[in-house]
Amino acid sequence: MKLHPILPTLLVLLCYTHVATAQETESPAMQESEKVIIAWLQQNAIPIHHTEAGNGFADLQPLKKMLNNVRIVGLGEATHGTREFFQIKHRLLEFLASEMNFNAFALEASYAACQPINNYVLYGKGDRATVLSGQGYIAWDTEEFSKMLDWLRTYNQSVPDEKKIRFYGVDLWNNGLGRRVVSDYLHKQAPDRGSTTDSLFQVLAKVEAKWPMLMDEEDGKTLEKVLPQLQDLINHLAENKDKYVNGSTLIEFDQVLQYTQVMKQWIMANIAGKNSERSKYMAENLRHIVDRERPNAKIIIWEHNEHISGKGKESRSVGDSLINPYLGYYLRKTYADRYYAFGFDFNQGFYRSRALQPGQAPGDLKEGKLPPASVGSLAWYLSRTNIGNMMLDLRTPPGNPVVEQWLKTPQIVHQADWGYQNPSEVYTEVNIKKHYDGIIFFDKITATRPTTNALEAVSKGERF
Repeated sequence: MKLHPILPTLLVLLCYTHVATAQETESPAMQESEKVIIAWLQQNAIPIHHTEAGNGFADLQPLKKMLNNVRIVGLGEATHGTREFFQIKHRLLEFLASEMNFNAFALEASYAACQPINNYVLYGKGDRATVLSGQGYIAWDTEEFSKMLDWLRTYNQSVPDEKKIRFYGVDLWNNGLGRRVVSDYLHKQAPDRGSTTDSLFQVLAKVEAKWPMLMDEEDGKTLEKVLPQLQDLINHLAENKDKYVNGSTLIEFDQVLQYTQVMKQWIMANIAGKNSERSKYMAENLRHIVDRERPNAKIIIWEHNEHISGKGKESRSVGDSLINPYLGYYLRKTYADRYYAFGFDFNQGFYRSRALQPGQAPGDLKEGKLPPASVGSLAWYLSRTNIGNMMLDLRTPPGNPVVEQWLKTPQIVHQADWGYQNPSEVYTEVNIKKHYDGIIFFDKITATRPTTNALEAVSKGERF
């Protein structure tokens, strides 16, 4: 979940206004270059004929060539509240599992709190509404996501073990389940460390309950103070691995150690005065999952556009702050071309977000409305093809110098936070050729539909 715009509002407005003004006063030569770009898009775009799953795979067959030899597919999104994005991801999951043997799914959600979702889709344990709400993020607690989980459960019941899809979270927050598992494990395997660990976990739980809007400088100092205690626990577990494995199992031990590592990641990403390295830690958690998955596992990861970006610079500056690399950057370093990143954009429509103010509990859900894309933006070019919803592969060389130059030039794209923003703040500049391997585009979008549990939590100012 993104909490802040990538670019300062003023800069985005200036860039956006500049693009629109420049395009409206183009010379005949520039207008001709537009025609060349649009014609290339028309020739190379792959129309998406169906948004929802259950409509066959005829229009998705080109993905077999695009994703040949790819092990990890990153599915981004320009907003966390677009119904069509959720639906097409469900359909892509259906296709990639059924036609290309993908058998693992990772989400921008709690590493620990997604374990019950895995138990639901893999073993049929628990109640879907409960496990989905338990992961913590309101953005995923929707009718669209619920439908996908039900499909996953049904699919897993119909295929052999090697094809069953396992569900993972990679994010750092919401470690309550992890703390309980570690505490129970230590009380059983090393009672002398149980009470000390429980005291530490009580502190972490108290601070985590205030994340992200109600945390203050004192909470950062508290986290910094208890970090050595958590590191001592991590060191103890690592140094006594054989003892713990002999008393339990390697799988149990590995889970306990990783839960404590994620707790450390959360502290490191939130200590006052330090830049957040959340994307790096999410990449570490995904690599941990890959290393422990089946040897030929193929994974889909669902994140915001910013996170899945796989070709961006190692870091970027926003004001006086240095923002750390994208999750996709780390995946690209590790898996090279076996990682494929899809950026998502749209022309116009509605999307869901939430009122978030620092120092206040999360507020109401809001519905943003955006007009047709401005002249010269990426979505404008894509909408001018008159194809409608589409996919575009950016790995194939365009074979045209005009198009090549356009692909190398930063484009205005939509990029909305989960926290509600003014319409002028949901744009940024992205070099699509550097950031993504492919684009998925919708001409018109609508807002996601929250579940009953999500609406109840929002009414109480709970969750995020």
